[in-house]
Amino acid sequence: AAASSILSACGAGTPTATLEPSPTIQPTFQPSTTPTQAVDLLAGLQGLGFDAFIDESFRVWTLRDPEIMTFGGLAGYCGVRNDQLTDLSDAYIRETQALERGILELLNGYDPGTLTTDQAITSLVYAWQFDDLVRQQPFVYHDYPVTHMVNCVTYNIYALFTDIQPLGTRQDAEDYLSRFSQLSTKWDQLLVSLGYREELGVILPQIVIPDVVQTLQDMIEPGGNGVIYTSIFENRISQIPELTSEDINGMVSQMESIASETVVPAYEELIDHFNAIEPTAPTDIGVWQFPNGLDYYAQCLRRNTSTEMTAEEIHNVGLEQTQRILAEMRTEFDKLGYPADEDMPTLMERLTNDGGEISGQAAVQAFQDAIDVGFSYLDRAFDLIPTTPLEVIGGEQGNFLIGATVDGSRPAYFYAATTWPIPRYGIASTAFHETVPGHHLQTALAVEMDIPVARKSLGFMGFIEGWALYAERLMWELGVYDNDTISNLGRLNLELLRSVRLVADTGIHALRWTWDEVSDYQTQTLGSPAERKRYMVMPGQATSYYIGFMKILELRQRTMDALGTNFDLKAFHRVVLQNGAVPLSVLEQLVDTYIEGVI
Repeated sequence: AAASSILSACGAGTPTATLEPSPTIQPTFQPSTTPTQAVDLLAGLQGLGFDAFIDESFRVWTLRDPEIMTFGGLAGYCGVRNDQLTDLSDAYIRETQALERGILELLNGYDPGTLTTDQAITSLVYAWQFDDLVRQQPFVYHDYPVTHMVNCVTYNIYALFTDIQPLGTRQDAEDYLSRFSQLSTKWDQLLVSLGYREELGVILPQIVIPDVVQTLQDMIEPGGNGVIYTSIFENRISQIPELTSEDINGMVSQMESIASETVVPAYEELIDHFNAIEPTAPTDIGVWQFPNGLDYYAQCLRRNTSTEMTAEEIHNVGLEQTQRILAEMRTEFDKLGYPADEDMPTLMERLTNDGGEISGQAAVQAFQDAIDVGFSYLDRAFDLIPTTPLEVIGGEQGNFLIGATVDGSRPAYFYAATTWPIPRYGIASTAFHETVPGHHLQTALAVEMDIPVARKSLGFMGFIEGWALYAERLMWELGVYDNDTISNLGRLNLELLRSVRLVADTGIHALRWTWDEVSDYQTQTLGSPAERKRYMVMPGQATSYYIGFMKILELRQRTMDALGTNFDLKAFHRVVLQNGAVPLSVLEQLVDTYIEGVI
């Protein structure tokens, strides 16, 4: 395929919602306006060949967030140690923003006509990423950095120090201690940035603050002494061969001092902050109430779906698809003899009771068994099979995947929750979504592909979550549920959850739904008011799954219609997966180019 056909279209305009306008407020804080460091960094990127520019600019940009660098296993690539925390100060953020604007400007200076096909794909992906970062800049203080959910500042720190931080050598242990000693400074920066948000009126909804406080307390329990961190540190460094008992005792003592003298007090200050703001925190639950809140939400939708769909369009898709799935579920309920006049809460209770629940180590084994089934089906639909190791780990958190690092230093981990009962009906589809042929297949292949590190590392939610939901459906299409109506209802229930998310997320953040309205809608459709608080604190994220899923199905159908008997499912999947995660607009161009090549 010619590079010109790949580069033919990537137009974009921020969607707008035809709703009541959000308030406007001018904060009193004055952001930094002299990004001198960014100027110096950008000077080093000028005049490079295209490949060198992509590599070096991604390296420079990645270094701005050393925590994410560690999550991705990119310290070696970046030429640094895993010993720094990410700076949250306003001045640092403004420097990073200036760097992002400069990288986009330099990227736009390369002549598309000189690029190879692979470079053209890189250019499209990279341009979308940095254009999106620039679009996000006006809303730097519109998000919630502290929530009760994963993927916020405080949870990422918890995951970093309890699991992700490398601890295999003396150097690793020293890096850990260096990072841990910086945590109180980071929490001070976090409190300042929360103050900026509060001046704007960006404050967590009152109803979720108790959950946030409890989550923060859990991170320093038991005993409020940070023993969670120190005990894990001691256990892990005791496995380092080069450390003597004296070394270990000294490092543990240092860790305990840091925890008790700086880290625990920093957490307590954060907890006190949220306890103090709770009485006057907003009772409204959507971001529409923020200054320029609807514009912010439109950007959240664009970032998470990588489409130009408006809130109203997404809301209506959700309503339509929810009714379709409910009709399909009714057909399956009939196979089990469930009464036609029962409401969804009662039907789902029946399904839970008939399928049974599972917990503890038995849940780990059940997920492992489902993952094994997933692997056994791969060669029916894929000619790209990852070799990256996947481990199943039981614990208090679950059920999700953390992908393998780019440098191969850490395998992929699927975390199976062992501390609460899990309905059996959902285990298979959850496993297929998170591992194979879902997240693990996609992310491991990205790491293994011969593509630039930037493309191995960048994540686009519409693609990533859309693929994983598509993977759930694919296993049904391949026949895995043919003799298992209960598990197929579990699959449909999870698909229903994702379509309901479209309705609930947009309802909360654009249509001004109340807590009760969200609860009533979800209870009627899902059988329970699941995830309401998640949607509040992660605006737009929940829409990525179904929008991406529909786009992949649409592109597959387009390919089938165009190629007829020449359609090859394995070849289609190869086209989708071989370039790493990409924006959906880029995926569409890749598929169209493939169709042109076959025809």
